[in-house]
Amino acid sequence: MAEKIKNIVQLKRARIFDFGCGTGLVSSELIPIAAEIVGMDTSVEMVRVFNSKFKERKNMAAATTFPSGKFDLIVSSMVMHHIHDLKSVAEKFSELSKPGTFLCIADLYSEDGTFHEDGNEDVAHFGFDPSRLGGIFSEKGFGIFDISKVFVIKKAKEYPVFLLTMVKER
Repeated sequence: MAEKIKNIVQLKRARIFDFGCGTGLVSSELIPIAAEIVGMDTSVEMVRVFNSKFKERKNMAAATTFPSGKFDLIVSSMVMHHIHDLKSVAEKFSELSKPGTFLCIADLYSEDGTFHEDGNEDVAHFGFDPSRLGGIFSEKGFGIFDISKVFVIKKAKEYPVFLLTMVKER
């Protein structure tokens, strides 16, 4: 997914926000195009691991709250299906963007609720139609730039994952 993002956005020395950064798997792959990477995750433990993993890098840090400033690239991988209030996230992403900011969201295509084998307590959506998800963010000034299937997660069955790339227009 990170390779696809790098190929699409063609950025260098970007200020990147990784929403739902976890332990930094996506962030670590975006280092070659980054001047700075700011991660955010609601899990204190994930943030701790992220920060310990990148402690030697002064341009990388994570927290449990939204950052300030404007970003060149906002990424989120496998997080949106856990978010109940997508409109609030779209609003926050808009505040963190300037015209030309790329927004890259990777998540599940619509599925039957079987992806999370250990239960769906913290699942708000059983995947998405990426165009409809894009519509929520377009209300906040993002235009759809690209939609592509990036990989398939194989469990008891296959779950395709899309990458929705948008650009802040206004």
